[in-house]
Amino acid sequence: MQEGRMAQYLDMEFALQQLGGDKQLLNNMLKRFVNQYGLTAEHTRQLMTDKKWQEARQLVHSLKGVAGNLGMTPLYQSASTLEHGLKSASADAMQHYPAFTHDLDATLAEIQALLSGPSLVSAAVTEATADPQAYQTLVAMLQSNEFISPSKLDSLLGSLSLTEENRGKLHDLISDLEYHQAIKFIQQL
Repeated sequence: MQEGRMAQYLDMEFALQQLGGDKQLLNNMLKRFVNQYGLTAEHTRQLMTDKKWQEARQLVHSLKGVAGNLGMTPLYQSASTLEHGLKSASADAMQHYPAFTHDLDATLAEIQALLSGPSLVSAAVTEATADPQAYQTLVAMLQSNEFISPSKLDSLLGSLSLTEENRGKLHDLISDLEYHQAIKFIQQL
């Protein structure tokens, strides 16, 4: 998925903007969202069946806040509608449940598809990348702590469109075997 592309259920550009452009943080937040809210539809339905309106409203309210902050607009809107219905503490709120579960399921599916591909960090190849293959090779070598010979390093760095300053910093980090720091530096480009 292109990072600037507006997905149907997840606005990646907005989400990245909310998190200061930190792709790794967004990746972690999306994983946490799936883990924390993956069963919310069933949980909400059970609370409504048990007429625990306040608990259902609090659960939906919590999800709504996260959805709004991460650019999950359709889910935010349907959660808002359901939350408003739950304030009435009656079975009438159930009429808003199908739209909520549809948007939640679709959002979760979109996140799962995103997370099951290459990591968000490497999938959202930055503008500093002239040659995506060189970028992916370099990141893979760094992640596996593979030794990168000086000639291979020069070749890979030469394939990336970096400023001289950034190329020098990255070269120094890799030459000093600071692979973790080099990965962080690449992610910030």
